[in-house]
Amino acid sequence: MKPLIKLSEAVVARLTAVKEPCLGNLYGVFYNKTQCITSLFVNNNDQTSGTAPYFPTEIELCGVFEVNTSLGGFDHKKLENTLTNIQVTDNPLYIKIIIDQNNKIESFFIVNDQLEAAKVEILKDYELYSDFMHIRLRAQLPLVCNPDEDSIKEGLVELKRNIDNGMVAFYFSKPNVFILGNDAENGVTGSFTECNVEELYLTSLDESKGKSKNLNDVLKLDVIEATMFNKVTSNLNGEQRRVHAPIVQVDKKKFELLNMVLNLDALSMVHKKLPVKNLYEILVASCFRNLFLLQRTILKYFQQSGGDFSKISYPEIYHFYPNLCGHFVTRVFGKGETDESLEQERKIIQDKLLLPLTMPFFRRGNRYIFNSDQEDDSPLISPHLSVKNTNNGGEIAVVRGNYEYYHYSQQKMDDNGWGCAYRSLQTLASWFNHQGYSTKLVPTHRDIQKCLVDIGDKPPNFIGSKQWIGSMEVGFVLETLLGITSKVLQCSSGAEMGSIGLELLTHFKTNGSPVMIGGGVLAHTILGVDCNHDNGNVKFLILDPHYVGGEDLDKIINKGYCGWKGVEFWDKKAFYNMCMPIVPKCL
Repeated sequence: MKPLIKLSEAVVARLTAVKEPCLGNLYGVFYNKTQCITSLFVNNNDQTSGTAPYFPTEIELCGVFEVNTSLGGFDHKKLENTLTNIQVTDNPLYIKIIIDQNNKIESFFIVNDQLEAAKVEILKDYELYSDFMHIRLRAQLPLVCNPDEDSIKEGLVELKRNIDNGMVAFYFSKPNVFILGNDAENGVTGSFTECNVEELYLTSLDESKGKSKNLNDVLKLDVIEATMFNKVTSNLNGEQRRVHAPIVQVDKKKFELLNMVLNLDALSMVHKKLPVKNLYEILVASCFRNLFLLQRTILKYFQQSGGDFSKISYPEIYHFYPNLCGHFVTRVFGKGETDESLEQERKIIQDKLLLPLTMPFFRRGNRYIFNSDQEDDSPLISPHLSVKNTNNGGEIAVVRGNYEYYHYSQQKMDDNGWGCAYRSLQTLASWFNHQGYSTKLVPTHRDIQKCLVDIGDKPPNFIGSKQWIGSMEVGFVLETLLGITSKVLQCSSGAEMGSIGLELLTHFKTNGSPVMIGGGVLAHTILGVDCNHDNGNVKFLILDPHYVGGEDLDKIINKGYCGWKGVEFWDKKAFYNMCMPIVPKCL
């Protein structure tokens, strides 16, 4: 029986935007007779080996796509290398896109080398993740071997063998659940032996943390954390329990040893109704995907070092969630590698994923920030995601990507009454960090003041003072410290703010960066705009730096420190300047 096909909206958007002929693979998750196509990867007849490990476990190869300029038929020989690697379905999906003014998508099942029309439903991201969630597995594994390529490979094979033979257990700490290997009767210990993954996740939530509460997420990625334990005791039968005198062989000679602790950080994507007892094999497979990526990285640097293991760059695992992809992508970087040195690799993978080459997606700053990665007193990440949409009925454009919410009295700095523009500047700087455009730390108040003194904008006694700054100074600091240029938009009064709605709309659609606005004695951050083209009404998504208190998301939203405001929010008698950062086009 052929499965029901659901095609991710993000996949459709990338396929229909292609301008040049290409071939590629389709990846997805299969559950309850439904194949959800979530991912794609251009191959142009490249080997497919090594592609799936970029994606969370359970996202598997399930079809092919072809983008062409003609109505030519299905060329089995051209894609047969890919088709032989499809194991999750007997009826692979074939998608054909003809490049023309419509870029129409046609979908088929491949049955006995013949094409049969397939009915496909379009799946929005929030619909997909209302049914699926992610498991993040972290563990440490020691790699101890001779410093040569063959020994490194054998050492990694041994690590896989130890994981695969049932000698590990996976632990979910909050509900206190162990998932055991082959020697367990039912495979699960704890109070949730018969529950599904969603029930396990719900017990793991910490309702005391404002960060983990979301009022109205358009897309909410549910992630549950797990760790791995190695079994160090063995089950010996009576014969094996006999005690023997130890035998020690001493071979006195000088030798070198590669000793490296590998930090696994693996993702799996599973259906929320999957029984917990079925997770063991999935988590084992996620370890294998991680080890594959780690092996490839370690060997690459070993070869580049000329066999000098002391120069091997330590591998670090990062997870990315480009919104244009609609799914996680895992990459491994050497600790000593800079974002600049990895530009060519970024270009290759962005090409393969059909992502634009005008902005970074896989710099370290672009990494996905999990709740467990945030400290309790760290700034909130993107609180506007929990704000309800306006009832303005207009065209909406908001900040693109994550930022940190900076406000009064953070970092034990008493700037109440004078530091609002400094805080807005910090929010803007954090946005450039999260988008990968900058690797510099968010500047402190002193850093900002020293910068303005160094460029001659302020006198020396400005450092350490409580003097205000405005949008012009914000632009100076962004350009000097981060290399970011800005456009200054002026508005003669708060009563005229509605007239600049369309210009802000264009800014958020093209640049997507937050905007600092200063007027009178107050400064705010604009995160978005809602322009009703029929009646002229404009609403602004405001992030208010004047908040004093802890990182309590509910309080910040309910008290209006992050929310939509009408034109009446602005002082009718005040003159306003807006610093609108211009985003560079780069990888």
